[in-house]
Amino acid sequence: MEQKEVIVIGAGAAGLITARELARAGRKVTILEARRRLGGRVYTFSNNKFDTWTEAGAEFIHGKLETTLSLMKEYKIDRLPGMGQVWQIRHGELEKDKEFIQDHHRLLSKKLKLVKRDLPVHKFLQTHFKGVEYTSLRNSVKSFVEGYESADIKHFSTIAFREEWHGAEDWEQYRVQNGYGSLIHAIEDDCRKLGCKIFLNHIVTKISWKKNEVDISCSNGKKFIGQQAVITVPLGILQKDLIRFAPAMPARMKAIKSLGYGHVIKVLMSFKTKFWQEKKLQERVGENLDKLFFIFSKAAIPTWWTQHPSPGTLLTGWLSGPKAEARAFHADQQIIDEAIQSLVVIFDSDEKTIRSKLKAWKVVNWNTDDFSQGSYTYATVNAAKHRITGGKAEKNTLFFAGEHFAEEPGTVDAALKSGLRTAGVMLHKK
Repeated sequence: MEQKEVIVIGAGAAGLITARELARAGRKVTILEARRRLGGRVYTFSNNKFDTWTEAGAEFIHGKLETTLSLMKEYKIDRLPGMGQVWQIRHGELEKDKEFIQDHHRLLSKKLKLVKRDLPVHKFLQTHFKGVEYTSLRNSVKSFVEGYESADIKHFSTIAFREEWHGAEDWEQYRVQNGYGSLIHAIEDDCRKLGCKIFLNHIVTKISWKKNEVDISCSNGKKFIGQQAVITVPLGILQKDLIRFAPAMPARMKAIKSLGYGHVIKVLMSFKTKFWQEKKLQERVGENLDKLFFIFSKAAIPTWWTQHPSPGTLLTGWLSGPKAEARAFHADQQIIDEAIQSLVVIFDSDEKTIRSKLKAWKVVNWNTDDFSQGSYTYATVNAAKHRITGGKAEKNTLFFAGEHFAEEPGTVDAALKSGLRTAGVMLHKK
């Protein structure tokens, strides 16, 4: 048993940045991480099957996110532009088009602007776009919500959809040089230099607490006692009550379970060449795909992207929302078979050709990951109220941080902001 002042539970982006800030202020910090690695849903890996570092988790910086970019500048980590052409398959044909929702675009904008009282997207569509003539629009909205937010339209906020849809049109995409893991490890190095103790493979199962004292139990029998604890585990862990609190906090847990938490399966496929740039394929589809970045379709695995403008031969498949949830317990081989069939449809090819060009693959199923239990948070109706109730401090003893408690959840940047905010609150209430 070790006596520590602050115990941070979870070594993802939120946990590490919280620990760093507290340690910089002279606090003694212990970090408990359930995994055998750091980073949580940030997972950059490299092996001899893939050409270069590869992102199994978070990958893009969506726009000019000040917190993330400021940290990257501090640690001298460069950003790489994510750019190229965006394609969609409509009516069986490839179309170069950045307008995700094409049919009735202006009418949708008009109706969205009139929304004053929030409601789920499904109800919004049923109210304003119920007719058969709007089938294409409904399907496009559903695909957008599932694809960008990993959300279910039956629960996703219409006001959040309005903001995301209009904002996404102006996004500049970036990647982190050498992967998001380089940022995680830079913060980790800071934490260790500042005296933080980091324990991997320590799965927290129970937190007993009273004012100015926490008693934390792990599945391996270890116990840690401190004056304060910061809980930064993913929303899915909290929603499934995988950590017990004594005494319980029913109002907080009710609010936490009212937040939306999505589902994602990421398919990583490394090919021998950029086969989509081959002359015969381009002649067959009738388009020049040399600058292909994103491609959207109605295939089983609908969304794909390349490493353009980088030279890598990796294609990443993205399946999210209810469709990913439905496949949560499918075997990896079953998922990769669906991925190959999806590429057959998208590139008007055949299975034998796609398989012959495939060099390596990896399926990352975040739904069945023991320590995430899903993808990332999305906005439900009244989410702001639930975030405040779920994330408030408890008697200056228990603190909560993570992307799910940020005003704009769902990103690494949100996790970092939440961690910085939480550390600030703690340091002003010593």
